[in-house]
Amino acid sequence: MDHAGKSCLHYAIQTGEPSIVSKLLKTGVDTSVADESGTGALHYAVSTGKLEIIRSVIDGGAREIHLDDNEMNAFHYLAEADLSKVEDQELSTIIDVLCEHSGTAAMSAVWTFMNKKAFSPAALALEYENWAVFEAFEARGASFTTTASLDKLACRALHALQDKALFFLMDRGAKINPGEVPNQGPFNSIALSRSPERLSTILPWLLTLGIDVNNVDSWGKTLLHVLNARHSAQMIQMALDAGADPFKPDNDGCDVFLDAVRSRDYKKLDILFELALKAPPKEHWTTQLGLLSAAEQTSNFERALIALNRIDLLNATLGSGGYEHRQPMLVLAAQHGDMDSVQQLLAHGADIEVQGLGCWRPLHVAAWMGHHEMVEFLIEAGADVHVETSSWSRDNHRPTGYILVKSWTGQALHLAAMGGHLSIVEMLLAHNVDVNASTGVKGMCANTGWGPTALRMALDTDIFYGRFGEELDENRLRIAELLIERGADVYGVADHLTVNDVVRFKEHPQLWDQLRKGISHEGKKVPV
Repeated sequence: MDHAGKSCLHYAIQTGEPSIVSKLLKTGVDTSVADESGTGALHYAVSTGKLEIIRSVIDGGAREIHLDDNEMNAFHYLAEADLSKVEDQELSTIIDVLCEHSGTAAMSAVWTFMNKKAFSPAALALEYENWAVFEAFEARGASFTTTASLDKLACRALHALQDKALFFLMDRGAKINPGEVPNQGPFNSIALSRSPERLSTILPWLLTLGIDVNNVDSWGKTLLHVLNARHSAQMIQMALDAGADPFKPDNDGCDVFLDAVRSRDYKKLDILFELALKAPPKEHWTTQLGLLSAAEQTSNFERALIALNRIDLLNATLGSGGYEHRQPMLVLAAQHGDMDSVQQLLAHGADIEVQGLGCWRPLHVAAWMGHHEMVEFLIEAGADVHVETSSWSRDNHRPTGYILVKSWTGQALHLAAMGGHLSIVEMLLAHNVDVNASTGVKGMCANTGWGPTALRMALDTDIFYGRFGEELDENRLRIAELLIERGADVYGVADHLTVNDVVRFKEHPQLWDQLRKGISHEGKKVPV
């Protein structure tokens, strides 16, 4: 036993490895020993959510009813456990095994927290938002007892789209006050993604309470915005039928019409445009749809592009959400490698040099993402291979040690080299890009990932968040060879390389010889 009263068996169970627990139990270890808080082996086993461990501990002689110092039994521990990785069938078997061992009455035992709130296991499962555990207890007839606020429990169930728990609580007197619905909106977006079908059960009932379907979260998004971003046209129609306002913009000025156009979801566009043609607000861009000539009555996507171009929105920075998503449509389409959208956008007036965040053009994002065909198409369509960015604009994908607002004048070549995209580097070199172009970082900056040259980026070994491929992989070494063949300056670019790095050059001895000649006096001296 250690200072906390925990035995070797307790620690073995906490590893979550059934084989370790089984081997220890075979030595005859005492399963009745509890730690200083009265927590026994079965409590620990249940907390793992591992059926095999629970069975081993029970077969090893665990007490039928073991209460810890707070008078919590194994069912209470199960109600609190993190069971996110446990399948429903395994959970059901775990509960059956515990019922057989401890008796079904233990499934209804009441535990009182610090002499204040009382919870049966089913109530405790709701307190911890273990919805599947609650449903399993309730299906087996477990008593539901608690002194906790049913209203708060119901509000949590509503937010998580847990219709069974919600209606169970409402039947027992819980009330949902519209003013107490969470500020982030009535529903959890993750819950909507996992179980959108539950909304069809809850939404009609929710409206009877007087809750406004157009309530917004801290980003100005309504339920319709969330559904439009992640769910089917059928879900959109359901929200519209419930009174959702499709013309309501979020904090970034983006409404569901613009999001549907950006995502090219034709089914959603059909639903939304039918509504827009009936009575759009005078100031809304969809008023242009009714002004199109018969010759312009093509697909709803093309109609949208024509309408947006007429009011100078086709090249505007649109969208909402993450930092990288607020971009002109052409930049976003190029980023996703969506060739058809790029072609249609250009055909309807989009500017091939339109600037997104940090002055990133479509060619920049295509080169960075490694979209070879897109880069080729954009260059043939007239994109400037020499144009520079003004700053870095990829928050989640970047070398370490840099602040987004700082100047960073990268070209497509830098971005392709940084991403290790060999074929794109070859293409750009064929268009006579400057192999010694600088990103503007001062001298040889501390982090090789930022440049200043494409060669230094190709040889980067520092931390890189979201790196494509691996540092000094075959593509990057081939890129380095190509750049040097075209006259790239080797001075100082290998200063950071270590003995372990040099091993990667085994199949590229001539490359290493060229790089070694450029190692500066201030750089690291790598013995060869």
